[in-house]
Amino acid sequence: MDKSTVGEPNRGLMLRIAEAFEKSARHFAGENTRLAKLGAAVRKTTPKGRVDLMDGVWVDFEADKDTVVTIQPGADRQGLRLILEDIGSSRWFSFSYSLQADGLRTARYVGLLIRADSTGLAAFRPCLRYLLDDGFKDRFPPSVIVLSGGEDEQLCFLKVDPELAAQARGAEILFFFEGRSFDVTLLEIENLHI
Repeated sequence: MDKSTVGEPNRGLMLRIAEAFEKSARHFAGENTRLAKLGAAVRKTTPKGRVDLMDGVWVDFEADKDTVVTIQPGADRQGLRLILEDIGSSRWFSFSYSLQADGLRTARYVGLLIRADSTGLAAFRPCLRYLLDDGFKDRFPPSVIVLSGGEDEQLCFLKVDPELAAQARGAEILFFFEGRSFDVTLLEIENLHI
């Protein structure tokens, strides 16, 4: 057996998958470009409630609930570091950003390619929020993103509801973090139109 051909079919498949991901990211190019600049745009802060990090990107939790958090750029200004020391009595802690509703209308799924680093265990549930004239509707994937320490890259798919996408005047992606404390750096987030 010629060892030089071992793995060749897999390499071809992986190249086709990578090309498909690249093409699918173009539908959300504005969002992906904005998220790529996050580490350079953010200043260290210790907010007491919702804080806008840049246009269309924010961190949210209930104000006046004794939440202790530090938000800062990641190492070498790469990505966004979230250090939640204590969630206090806030019912949620989320990192969120806006997403064009037009991109949803032709998608079956929104894929999230997430590269993150954590100190210890951390988990969050991504959410696709449809902004409607009479409020909003949230849709979640069946699984949670779990980070077990160190750098990791994960892929998550959020099924698009065609009826809600047609009605939506806007959309958001939210990462609802679980637990009382964590230290996570979101190094890269890429939205994929699938």
